[in-house]
Amino acid sequence: MSNSETIHCNENGYYSLYQSDRYGFNNPDDEWDKKQIEYLLVGDSYTQGYCVNRPNDISSVIRNLSNKSVLNLGMGGNGPLIEYATLREYLDINVKKVLWIYFEGNDLHNLEFEKKNNILISYLKDLNFSQNLKFQQNDIDSLLLNLIKKKEKEKEKEKKREIERNTFKFKLVKFIKIYNTRSLMSSILLAPAPEFKQIIKLTKELTNKNNSKLYFYICLIIIVIKKLTITKIII
Repeated sequence: MSNSETIHCNENGYYSLYQSDRYGFNNPDDEWDKKQIEYLLVGDSYTQGYCVNRPNDISSVIRNLSNKSVLNLGMGGNGPLIEYATLREYLDINVKKVLWIYFEGNDLHNLEFEKKNNILISYLKDLNFSQNLKFQQNDIDSLLLNLIKKKEKEKEKEKKREIERNTFKFKLVKFIKIYNTRSLMSSILLAPAPEFKQIIKLTKELTNKNNSKLYFYICLIIIVIKKLTITKIII
């Protein structure tokens, strides 16, 4: 939601918080008023700044190190098609560099779901397609508010089911089936869909047309099965 105190996740012993900007992203709102944007970021949760407060999110770090303007359009759960659609909706001519932060852990998996969405696939089929999201923020906020209310009701029901899930038997079965590791491995081993190459090609054409330079960064995951640890490397 736009212009709202947003409570995020807790991985470090505290719930991270940020004030969303006029379009609901994790930015100081006045970044949108800058005459020139040096860096515009798209990506998923890593880009959005999950579980850390400013100035420790990636866009704030870049902003402080470079002393340049930075817009962060990352959002948890985004995959390549949503990220391309985001650029189509929010990329402006005052942007010099676009930083696409690709996460190999689940981006291709997300794409498999995204390409089944008729609205999202329209961005690939029609280069003139737009939802004009910049001018729909009031409707977006209204939809999100209703969704939050619905989720709150579902959460109450989930609390009751959580009592059963916290039993030793359930946790033991979950460990034996290694749910989390299997899910992660299935994402990593997923072969790129044809649409992925098309998305990157169209993104390059879009940034060129906008006189912006595109940088593609990859978040790699290395899994050490013996220690069950994950190391994230940015290259």
